[in-house]
Amino acid sequence: HYLAGSGISKPADLKGRTVASSAGASITRMFAGFQRAAGIEDGATMKFVKGSTLNALLLSKRTDAMLDYVFNTVLLNKLGMTKGLKAKYFLFSDSGMIFYGNSLLAPDKTIAGNPDQVRRFLKATFMGLEYSFKHPQEAVDILKKYNPQVDRGASLGENVIVKEMMSSPEALEKGMGYMKREKIAGTIETMRRFMKLTKPIDPGAVHTNAFLPGIKIPD
Repeated sequence: HYLAGSGISKPADLKGRTVASSAGASITRMFAGFQRAAGIEDGATMKFVKGSTLNALLLSKRTDAMLDYVFNTVLLNKLGMTKGLKAKYFLFSDSGMIFYGNSLLAPDKTIAGNPDQVRRFLKATFMGLEYSFKHPQEAVDILKKYNPQVDRGASLGENVIVKEMMSSPEALEKGMGYMKREKIAGTIETMRRFMKLTKPIDPGAVHTNAFLPGIKIPD
């Protein structure tokens, strides 16, 4: 994320800028590939901080940009509204990194030894997502019951973003979580080119759609 009016409008503009991030976050490791893809390898100055301080640092302009997830845009803009600040963002794909994002993982031993458990876990996960998309207000009520500190408006906005990000053409056709083998291969190739992955990986060895319940993303 960065602030509108900061002179940043494309990934290459991060060269020479200060970028705040949580040292242990996966997105921090991915940023090295983002810089390579944008042609500014090691061009940004990294500032490692606690994740809980990122929003305040950006909105107080003590950093030029920060690494976080797109879902945070809603809360950032709500916090920045009183100061007349608007947050904008780059996606990794804006620098040419094309890949699938989140996925559900299980050990080979579990998949082979207890496939029904895997199948039931995926079904429960996608049923929960389906329900939250259909009943966002109730979903946020449940979230706040167990996490009172979350912002209701931001959570509702994040719900919309999650649905949008899950709505790939293949997922809309085949059901939540469906991934194309070609794009899995493309994800591996992206890791090879920009994240210095050296070991060959067969897409079939790391992914399967076989356990998906076929739950559709609601309109």
